[in-house]
Amino acid sequence: MSQTAIDTIRADHVGSLIRPAGLLKARADYDAAGGVGQKPDALIEAENKSVADVVAMQERAGGFEPLRFIPKGVVAVLGLMTTKSPELEPADALKSRIDEAAKSILIDQLAISPQCGFASGKSGGQMSIDQQEQKLARIAEVAADVWG
Repeated sequence: MSQTAIDTIRADHVGSLIRPAGLLKARADYDAAGGVGQKPDALIEAENKSVADVVAMQERAGGFEPLRFIPKGVVAVLGLMTTKSPELEPADALKSRIDEAAKSILIDQLAISPQCGFASGKSGGQMSIDQQEQKLARIAEVAADVWG
């Protein structure tokens, strides 16, 4: 896997979708050491292991098909908007992902949100307030278009 792929997955998935015990401990140790300067090897190793685990889970899981197991009346929130990059996702791209998910579950059982909180980007990818507001406005725009 290329370093770019690892960085993309780390930003989009590891911090927002999984929080394995080893990664939490490595981050706590890093913070306890002051969190300044380069990442300690233990943190990098824990992050890389988590990235590899996420890649393996994605390969096994495929797409949104597992949503079919969600019971009626339960809403699945799709974290489609990254909080790690200031690049604003196009509305059509977000709607396309929602349409893809809606093949496996009723559209009324879906919602959209950011992948994680904006404050979680302390290790990089921080955005201005304006960029964060633009992302939240895009989510509201897409939600209004899809669900009225």
